[in-house]
Amino acid sequence: MAMTWHPTPYPGVRYREHDSRLHAGEKDRYYSIRCKIRGRDIERGLGWASSGITPEHARNELAKLRASLRETSGHATGVRRRKSTVSFSRFWERDYLPFLKKSKAPSSVAVETGIYSNWLGPSFGDLPLGRLTADRLESLVADVLEANRSPRTARYIVSVISRVWNLALEKNYDLPENPCPRVSVSSAGRTIRLARPAEMRKMLGVLSRRNGDLHDAVILALFCGLNPGELFRLSWAAVDLARGTIVVRESRHRRSRMIYLPSPVNELLAKRNWESFSRTGGMQLTDFVFPRKAGLKREWFSRAFERIALEEGWNKKSAQRRERITFATFRHMYAIWLITGGIGLSTVAELMGHKTISLLQKYARFAPSPEALCRSVLDAEWKSLLEPPSA
Repeated sequence: MAMTWHPTPYPGVRYREHDSRLHAGEKDRYYSIRCKIRGRDIERGLGWASSGITPEHARNELAKLRASLRETSGHATGVRRRKSTVSFSRFWERDYLPFLKKSKAPSSVAVETGIYSNWLGPSFGDLPLGRLTADRLESLVADVLEANRSPRTARYIVSVISRVWNLALEKNYDLPENPCPRVSVSSAGRTIRLARPAEMRKMLGVLSRRNGDLHDAVILALFCGLNPGELFRLSWAAVDLARGTIVVRESRHRRSRMIYLPSPVNELLAKRNWESFSRTGGMQLTDFVFPRKAGLKREWFSRAFERIALEEGWNKKSAQRRERITFATFRHMYAIWLITGGIGLSTVAELMGHKTISLLQKYARFAPSPEALCRSVLDAEWKSLLEPPSA
């Protein structure tokens, strides 16, 4: 999924916003600088505002980068050709790792070092940088997904390689165009395990006893298509119990949308609303439907469900990712139920907050044919003709 970048008053400096993390009362911002040298776009990520990066700091770093490129561009002839044969591992240890430690937080350094140890070093360690092609990257992505890692992990690994490549261009290595933008990482072809009705009844019964908040969150994911981030942001101001609707506000990746609640879900929220009011002795519309608790990360719905699923035997610890039931499974089931019922892909995409139907193409096989829909409508009309008139 493409990231949304925003401009700043300083040309060449831009930022993107974190999905959930706040800093100084607004979404945390990740700053990046860009410039062009010999027809090639050079980009360098600087870091988050919460780590001390400001637009002014980014502007100064951009000026330093341009000065460095101007200084090296005049005497790079010959040097760049010799450097093009350096191996990936040598460049990582000698150039990229010092740059990483200087520009990123220790947690980011640890993550990227782990990626190098587990994936990049074994795959490309002895390979010259100039021979790192899109085909080789796609092979690595296939290995990552085959090893039961998520598409998001694969995309992050590709982004690390892209940063390595851009730094090599800055240092005048004789390299072709960055191959990373040509690598597609998609989960469209991966199978999804769905819960059968009997499994769902059992799960909901267990969750209602073990964790009431998680039980209600699963219901909203299953019948409203809400993801964990939307559940955490959901406040009572967005819930209209009289009309039976929820307004999901616009986020970085998804547009605002209206969700119409099934009657049982509306009753569940009404009960939850009354319990919250009784427990606190009063409530503001800005209060969250699922109050945030100290020490719990934003993904706790997913993590809590995964823990209970292992303890209850719904998932096996050794099972691959596509064989497990996760919290995301319920949002998938919401989409499949609608599509199976004859709702068009474009309508389902709108209800789920997707801008296009591309993410729903993997569900297209569940859609009934037009002939089957016609038959079901006519069967219903035939059945109504046979029913005796009401007294």
